[in-house]
Amino acid sequence: MKRIFWTFLPLATLMVISTILIPTPADPQPPRRSHARIWEAIRSLEDAREYMRTARHDFCGHRVRAMEDTDRAIRQMRDAAACERY
Repeated sequence: MKRIFWTFLPLATLMVISTILIPTPADPQPPRRSHARIWEAIRSLEDAREYMRTARHDFCGHRVRAMEDTDRAIRQMRDAAACERY
């Protein structure tokens, strides 16, 4: 009987420790990010802004204004995505 106890003690200890240390999410499903199309558009605008920022030309004088308008559009879209009312 003692031999069986000492054989399974390490396994039982490991099971108890793993149960305590492994975090479990409160909600088993990952949170769904709402407004996926808006977030996709924001990523596209951020990519365009970075392209304009690093470009070697000024887009016929439109670069600064385009970057300002892009920043404004990104802010507006983030505000829209944050709104959860439908």
